Amino acid sequence: MIINLYKSENVSIGSQDTLYSFDIFDTLITRTTATPKGIFILVQKKLDKLANIPEFLKNNFVTIRMETEAYCRKNQFHLNQKFDCTFDDIYNVIQLNYNLSKEKTDEIKQIEIETELKNLVPIVENINKIKDLLTKQENIILISDMYYSEKILKNFLTHIDPVFCDIKIFTSGDTGKRKSNGSLYRLIDKQYKYKNKIHTGDNEFSDFIQAKWNNISAYKYNYEKLKPYEKFLLNNEPESVLAELSAGVSRILRLQNNGSKIFNFAVSYAAPILYGYIEWILEQCITRGITNLYFIARDGYIPKIIADILISKKKLDIKTHYFYSSRKAGRIPNDKNIEQYIKWIFSELKKSITPEFIAKRFNISLKELDTFLNYKNPNKKLNEKDIKNCIKILSNSSEFKNLVIEKNKARKELYLNYLKQEIDFSKNNFAFVDMNGSGRTQDNLGDLISDFCKYPIISFYFHVQADMKQTPHSIKLAYIHTSQYMSMAIELLCRTDSGQTLGYKNTEGTLIPVLEYETNSYIKKWGYVDYINGIKAYTLLFNEYLNINNLNMNDIKIYINYFKFLRDHLDKETADILGSIPFGVYGNEKKIIECAPKFTFYNLLNNKTAFRFISICRSNYFIKNLLKIFDKISNKTNYGYISSGMELAYIKILNYKFDISKWYFNKQEQKYDNT
Repeated sequence: MIINLYKSENVSIGSQDTLYSFDIFDTLITRTTATPKGIFILVQKKLDKLANIPEFLKNNFVTIRMETEAYCRKNQFHLNQKFDCTFDDIYNVIQLNYNLSKEKTDEIKQIEIETELKNLVPIVENINKIKDLLTKQENIILISDMYYSEKILKNFLTHIDPVFCDIKIFTSGDTGKRKSNGSLYRLIDKQYKYKNKIHTGDNEFSDFIQAKWNNISAYKYNYEKLKPYEKFLLNNEPESVLAELSAGVSRILRLQNNGSKIFNFAVSYAAPILYGYIEWILEQCITRGITNLYFIARDGYIPKIIADILISKKKLDIKTHYFYSSRKAGRIPNDKNIEQYIKWIFSELKKSITPEFIAKRFNISLKELDTFLNYKNPNKKLNEKDIKNCIKILSNSSEFKNLVIEKNKARKELYLNYLKQEIDFSKNNFAFVDMNGSGRTQDNLGDLISDFCKYPIISFYFHVQADMKQTPHSIKLAYIHTSQYMSMAIELLCRTDSGQTLGYKNTEGTLIPVLEYETNSYIKKWGYVDYINGIKAYTLLFNEYLNINNLNMNDIKIYINYFKFLRDHLDKETADILGSIPFGVYGNEKKIIECAPKFTFYNLLNNKTAFRFISICRSNYFIKNLLKIFDKISNKTNYGYISSGMELAYIKILNYKFDISKWYFNKQEQKYDNT
């Protein structure tokens, strides 16, 4: 978007008395890397393959290249009163310091130029503006504070679009003058005696303030800024080529986007995290001989989209399948697991266990359950003592176990038939893909098929819970184990617009899933289509530039840093998006509109957990202390089960995500800005 900032009065735009000037980098073209430093990191990786290069230069090229440029700029000013150096100046110093031959120096220079060229992307909006001006026979020049010569920059630009063939370029390297101190504007003023001059660029100081001081009208191009978590990533991984490329690709896609916040979130936060997970899975498949991947509903839907794109681009001999299952459909009590199943039921969601919940998990009626437990109120939440009593009674009752096994026989047979329909168990070439969990559903599956499948099933997880066990029939492989980064938050990035799998039914000889058709209008209204488009766009573009630069996605640090940011430095925009995703961990998902509704004065008072914490805060430090308290909860309980058990409910509180009352909020916001 271009906006008029310092336009002088009485400028006749579109007349032959007007000279239009444009900045080049981040106005007409941009790089796939997040910063110019990213290009030097790419060059350093390529130097590993060169012979007769000092190891010190190979290992420290990024620092040497940047420091040499800074030195040459100062050196040229002191010796020749020039305000910038040239590309040749920089490499002349490197050649001397590291005893390089001219041929080897030229080879490194060419590598840098080729790397720049391969990683340039057009900013179409402004190129089209130039084309429009040329059709009107307007006067155009390009100016840049850049050490490259006009010849090199012309090569870059015409590689992007031939429209630049006959446009004059002024660079600080060629002229020794810079926009940043106004000297380049004054040089142009001497050479071009037009009545009006209009400049377009992205830099607030050199493209606008200096233009204004030199009587030039200025239009600001609002170049896309890095997201806070992208800056956090780059600060923590200062020489990571994958961090540079990922953040750069995300920014390019935001630049080209129509403004959808959900699309931007997908290409910037969600896709970079999920991409690395899928790359790891595909690498595991190659080494383990896995040719069939079964992505488990529903968290597997979006990972499957990424996998399908990468498998196609890499031409891998791997087929993907969407496997309809869920805890409800896949955890079936039977004669093999009934003892363990009883323990499973009561070990999860202890704060939400009611007689109704127990009956549903065992697939029996409340009346049948009542003959064993005798709870009059089906919605009563059981305490620890109640739960222990339930386990004791049900575990010691053969009558109860037999009832449950008999009630679930049909479910078991349907599930087994669905498994046999979907999977060829005679070959040891398949694996399942999930996101987060204990692995118990897969353990149940492994036990069920053990009679006719001689191979253990393999299941990939983004993260496994600490109580996960390996069994002879079920092997669980995790992308990351460190408990510090464990979070169900990853499931927020994998929402779909379909309900959970309730079971299966036979339709004309084919087993099909029975789905709980929840009110999916919420996820669609949230921006599901934009989200999917963003996931696809990032996967395609990031993979393209990995290939262009001969790189592999073999780094888990993007996820680690993005999760650290979420945990410790979450910004308002990201929190609002995460909190708005329709999501529930368990229970009746039809009622869920947002995973973390915004806290207000009313629902804080009506939330017992929150109200207890409010009461211990002193008024002058209300916000400050409340933030600390919820932060402690997050560290202890993995973001806590706040607001009816919804994960990440506290994210709308961090960094002022709540509206206790507008007057108090406004009063305290500045005071605790750094909290």
